[in-house]
Amino acid sequence: MKVIRRKIWETNSSMTHSCVIMTAEQNKKWMGDRLYYYPGHDYWDPFKELPEDEKPVPGEFYTQDEVIEFHRLQGYIYDPDVSDKESFIEEMGDFIAYDSWRDDEYCETDTHSYTTPKGDEIVVHCKYGRNG
Repeated sequence: MKVIRRKIWETNSSMTHSCVIMTAEQNKKWMGDRLYYYPGHDYWDPFKELPEDEKPVPGEFYTQDEVIEFHRLQGYIYDPDVSDKESFIEEMGDFIAYDSWRDDEYCETDTHSYTTPKGDEIVVHCKYGRNG
């Protein structure tokens, strides 16, 4: 083995690792209320053309109709004769439903609840394994 960088652990490129950390309240909304999570993007904002007060807020949850409205403002039209709302939202790819995130034939998922030293309840969802 040749050391290139000290104290750095690198994964095989065929591995997938994902970790979603949220409050217990956010987790309840994401899992139970069939809402969609908007993670935001550090490197690219798909809603950059929208006025600030019409953009989705990173870290917030939205209903199907709200997600479809964000895309309508971008010029994408949802047609119920072509697809259902869930398929349209999933195809657009900017918002994440819990079931879509969890259901992955190649990866395992795990969920843990914790209480922080300050007493906050948080939930951590992990996904790991081969991605193909």
